[in-house]
Amino acid sequence: MSVALAEAPPQWGASGGGADEVVAPHGARPVVLVVTPDPDLRQELAQELRRRWTVVDQASDGLAALYALAQRAPDAVILDMDVPEVSGHRVYEVLRHDPQTRRAPVVMLATGTCQEVCAWPSGITAPESFFQKPVTVDELTAALAQTEVVPAYTRN
Repeated sequence: MSVALAEAPPQWGASGGGADEVVAPHGARPVVLVVTPDPDLRQELAQELRRRWTVVDQASDGLAALYALAQRAPDAVILDMDVPEVSGHRVYEVLRHDPQTRRAPVVMLATGTCQEVCAWPSGITAPESFFQKPVTVDELTAALAQTEVVPAYTRN
């Protein structure tokens, strides 16, 4: 049996995303949600994560990210704080308040510094990793590998 996550309905204003089909039962392969408005970075990350035997859900804006979170709880998240529609801050707050996702490691990226971006209300934990843009796919996947959710992989 395979389950596929549909993209957010257009009437919700989501500008795209997508998901891999899950062929193995959840738990056999980690699920990573990649949230960034940059289509090239999103595609490169998805390709690299799939090489590591990871299921990839994608969102190009905050609204699509919230929709993806409602459909399937990820094991880890790469979150670009500079997303349109719904702010990256709101997406992060939802992640950290939801019992199913609050412990999922988050690799965060933004145009600003962490001091500018990472001002959280009391009770919200900081992300596991933070990168100021520009950032490479290798840096982001290495940060995920450190969380031990996604296996490390050496390119040949």
